[in-house]
Amino acid sequence: AKLEAGREIREPPFASRVPIVGGLIVALRRLWSSVAVRWYVRPLIQQQNIFNAQVVGYLKALQDRLGQHDYILARHGQALEQHGELIGWVSRRTDQLEQRSTEHGRLLQGQLRDVEENIREINELAERLAALTRALSTGHDEKT
Repeated sequence: AKLEAGREIREPPFASRVPIVGGLIVALRRLWSSVAVRWYVRPLIQQQNIFNAQVVGYLKALQDRLGQHDYILARHGQALEQHGELIGWVSRRTDQLEQRSTEHGRLLQGQLRDVEENIREINELAERLAALTRALSTGHDEKT
């Protein structure tokens, strides 16, 4: 608002504090200004006012863009914070899953050792059964 208020310049009005003849002094200054200065100063003032209006418009556009950038930056900050929270959750969850995977791996290794041991025992029993079957078979053949 301050920038907008100061964008236009004007010729200052003539005034005088001199008693009695002050009005005459003001009238003479106006006359002199209209004859000698006004034809030169007014175009400059108009030119300056046009330039000032353009600068004010440009500064307003920059201020608007800055406001938009602030809004976008705030939204990106919120998104970044949410992504950080999500990354933290994923990291914690990954750690939990890795721990569970390690525990399951150990459990499966133990179960695999048990199965291997059971297979060895079954093989030993099968060999003993085969040997007994042969022994019985040869003993039965000798009796007949």
